[in-house]
Amino acid sequence: MGRPSIKEERRRQIALALMQCMKRKSYFETTTKDIAEEAGLATGLIHYYFPTKDDVLYEMLELSDIHHVHSLELLQERMATSKPVREVFYNAFLDYFRHYFSGDGREFCIFYTSIWTLNNFLPEVHTRLLRIHEYHKENRAKIFGIYNSDVFNADEFSRVLGIFMDGMTIRSTVEGYDECDRMHLAKQFINPWLPLIPEDLP
Repeated sequence: MGRPSIKEERRRQIALALMQCMKRKSYFETTTKDIAEEAGLATGLIHYYFPTKDDVLYEMLELSDIHHVHSLELLQERMATSKPVREVFYNAFLDYFRHYFSGDGREFCIFYTSIWTLNNFLPEVHTRLLRIHEYHKENRAKIFGIYNSDVFNADEFSRVLGIFMDGMTIRSTVEGYDECDRMHLAKQFINPWLPLIPEDLP
């Protein structure tokens, strides 16, 4: 992958500025001028790269999802191993979960809680969120599909995992809630599923 163009870098700069603004006030209270000041740019430049404030929001939504797509890629990579299947399943899940909420992940969690509220007022946000959720649900199901059996259904596991991740996203915005807390709950979530996973694939 080549280096991002100046245009791509500028769009990212503006989108991240919106995310910072939304930590202090609601999206509807945030103005284009606020975004420009946070980004250190002239207001006219915001309009040059984005026709409307909503377009900045959509860019931020797509940008935040890149981190989660990388988490999926990590999950797929961890599954490509010859270790015993149940052990792979357990460790791959924990690595996926850890990466999902690491680094920029926590920042994006704060942003997502605001987005879920906007989901009720902006139809385009609702549409994009559904698309993102469906993408992740389908891809998790494909990755875990190698374990499908009479007792394990990857589609159902992916659906329940999505609900759990949404709940953890909200919890991760709480001050003082650290990685130890998250990983403890992740292990509590995954442990009941382990007996459904074979020790080895046929």
